[in-house]
Amino acid sequence: MKIYSYNWKTYPETEKFIDKLVTEACEKNDDINRVSKQITQHTSTLFKDWIESFTLSGALLYELESLGYTLKTTIYGQKLFVHTKGVFPSLRVFPGPVQVVRGLTLKVESLSVFRYLSGFYGEVDGTPGSNYSRILLSDKGGILLFAAEKNAEAWMPEDLENGELLELLEARNLLLQRRRFFDSGEDGWKYTEKLIDRVLCLVGRDRCASLFLEQERRYWEARNTSARVLKARQDKLGLGWGNHDHHTFRNQRKTLHRFIHLMEMLGFRAREKFFVGDEKNSGWGVQILEQTGIDAVVSVDVDITHEELETDFIHKELGDIKKPGRISLWTSMHGESIFEAGIHHLGVKYDYNSLKEILAHVRIGISEPFTDLPFFKQAYVHGERWLVTKLRQEMLRLEVIVNSEYSETLMREGALGSFLECTQRVDGYKGFSQK
Repeated sequence: MKIYSYNWKTYPETEKFIDKLVTEACEKNDDINRVSKQITQHTSTLFKDWIESFTLSGALLYELESLGYTLKTTIYGQKLFVHTKGVFPSLRVFPGPVQVVRGLTLKVESLSVFRYLSGFYGEVDGTPGSNYSRILLSDKGGILLFAAEKNAEAWMPEDLENGELLELLEARNLLLQRRRFFDSGEDGWKYTEKLIDRVLCLVGRDRCASLFLEQERRYWEARNTSARVLKARQDKLGLGWGNHDHHTFRNQRKTLHRFIHLMEMLGFRAREKFFVGDEKNSGWGVQILEQTGIDAVVSVDVDITHEELETDFIHKELGDIKKPGRISLWTSMHGESIFEAGIHHLGVKYDYNSLKEILAHVRIGISEPFTDLPFFKQAYVHGERWLVTKLRQEMLRLEVIVNSEYSETLMREGALGSFLECTQRVDGYKGFSQK
């Protein structure tokens, strides 16, 4: 299989174009202006990071192509444009003599939760939880404001029949109640692969991937205090984790290929890969996967050598490494992300300076950005320490991964398990730090 490499660029002109659309929408519709201020003040995020799509009218084909947009499809007279090389909202364009903003759609994690917590009780177009559903929030100034839940590569509301609703409920419950603790790793993999195959048969690839990540976030959030604090602020507006950027899983070398196969079953495809560290010092490999149907990104961490990075390391069973690194130590202490450990961190789109100020009021620390570029910032929010079981401590000692002194520290204080990552993107930058 071909190994993909990417050289992601910034699109400042496209960013200006989107900012102009936001300004026009806020000026013409008071409700959009009010909601934008609420989101900015209560969540420490940028309003435009919550926009799923704009609806426009005008002859914009050539202008949008110059901004990096490509024509995806045509639905009921509207042309759908997407930006595959940058992080920007999609655009629904109707023919017209002049360029005018006709609608703005916010993305929320769950439309049912949004209705319950936001105070908007309008009629839902489509079935909540389906591939695509939305609710009309306002129609002032000739500009429609929607909130939408998108769980697949779908662009129009979908109504589910009773049988389909039962299948969706069964699929959700299967993933919600998924076992994570097993006597052997092989038992865990056989069980998980069989369960995912069952959910795929029930609801299809995109919906299965969306449900899988939803439950992974729920499991991670339950074990991370900082996540619960910030999620609560977003839930006051009913938004949930609609601003997630990437989910990071950590894997053992010998089972990495099985995790990749699982992700490919869910529609994820390999993007860029890179090595954190250098040839002389310890480091680990990172493989980025993307599922374009649900606009989701997964980051996969595994201990590899610099030489292995040049191979198709994600599709073969990796042997033992001479010196176990940071990822092997983490999985030895806590387990693999796909099982008992859960995701290592969730990258969430925030405005770094605003988030830092808010966290100071609740006495939660945030690091200085470990990636600090004009177009991309990453920072750790206070991490969660987990206790390491006595059995795992003994295995670590027997395998000479840790010494007795560090083992005692693990018993008293535990070890870093998970955290939330503040991710701030500017000018549509889609890549990651490769330091």
